[in-house]
Amino acid sequence: DLAKFVKTTAKLATAFDLNPQEAGEAIAKLSNIFNIPIPNIEKLGDAINQLGNNTAATERNIISVLARVGGTAKQFGLSAKQTAALADAFLALGKPPEVAATAINALLLKLQTARVQSKGFRDTLKLLGIDLNQLAQTIQSDPQKALNGFLQTLSKLDKQSQAETLTK
Repeated sequence: DLAKFVKTTAKLATAFDLNPQEAGEAIAKLSNIFNIPIPNIEKLGDAINQLGNNTAATERNIISVLARVGGTAKQFGLSAKQTAALADAFLALGKPPEVAATAINALLLKLQTARVQSKGFRDTLKLLGIDLNQLAQTIQSDPQKALNGFLQTLSKLDKQSQAETLTK
């Protein structure tokens, strides 16, 4: 796969304004984290490019977040493309990659382990109408649906309540 790796590295370096070393490292890391064979990594690059071209986030920053949250996102059950979209959403809010990655890791970990979190955390989810057992089952069967459901529930709150809920 060396020829495909070099070709993809060159394409991504040009499209994402990365030097070839950065592009090669990004491809290798993302391939490893998400178990994407090198011949298929270009599809992820295309998705990242699409996000970078159509939102306020840059491809470089999306890749940075992906490398930081990949393990947690994969354990949660998100695909590389779904994780790229989530990274893009946090970055588009003006968060730097380090902050976006920390927030995503915390969010996914807390949701995935909701049943063993603090009583205050569990009570807050119950107040939102989220059943802990149903959340765990949905994360197992359709992680993106579980995440979307949580975010949709949160979006129904006013800004102050959102901040307080996320703090809890």
